[in-house]
Amino acid sequence: MEEYVTPEEVAKYWEVFRIFEVGGSGYITAKGLFSLMEIFDVKVSENTLLQMIKANNNGAETMNFEEFVAMIMRKRAHYSGQALHRCVFGIFKDECSRISLGRFRMLLNTLGVDISDETIDEVIKSNNVRGDGSLAYDEFLRMVNGNKK
Repeated sequence: MEEYVTPEEVAKYWEVFRIFEVGGSGYITAKGLFSLMEIFDVKVSENTLLQMIKANNNGAETMNFEEFVAMIMRKRAHYSGQALHRCVFGIFKDECSRISLGRFRMLLNTLGVDISDETIDEVIKSNNVRGDGSLAYDEFLRMVNGNKK
């Protein structure tokens, strides 16, 4: 069965790609890809990633969005939903390893979710076991998996 990418997936991949893209160039470097892999907790050296990029892109040391999506399609069977959640949490967490109300709003805006401030406040409140107005990783996972406290 041939896999395909939905328009929604392309939009999400684009948002992630843009975070690591070099100055609006349309390309991601091995260093940017290395940062992304660290968020996914994938253990690989920056040099190994550079060699992978070169091997998959006719010797080029950068990867464009189309190549990035193709790489994800080749590898996504290896990543569980939890790895994706770790990636999203890793991108949006603050220095205390929590997602604040403001960062949660930014996450929803990045994903194109149209939701009222009141609803966001309620989502945080109903999933924030510690009661501090932000989400720790375990609270974030409960929320995205549809579980309440």
